[in-house]
Amino acid sequence: MGQSLHEKEIATQSKADILLREFWLKEVFLRWEWWLLLALTIIPWIIWWKYIDRRRLFEILTYGFLVMTVSSFLMP
Repeated sequence: MGQSLHEKEIATQSKADILLREFWLKEVFLRWEWWLLLALTIIPWIIWWKYIDRRRLFEILTYGFLVMTVSSFLMP
């Protein structure tokens, strides 16, 4: 009878996953944009850790968690 529609969909998704992974490895990974995004992700944390008032760390993190929680509830 052949493959069911579900099996065909899984095979198609698997092929698409392989193609996307190959594209990412060849066209995105380790390019200058990738390094820039990595730096922009890590450097602010290093700067924040260097200049943070360690005596008030608990209060700052608690306030940040509160803002994050309220923001997540207010998003549509």
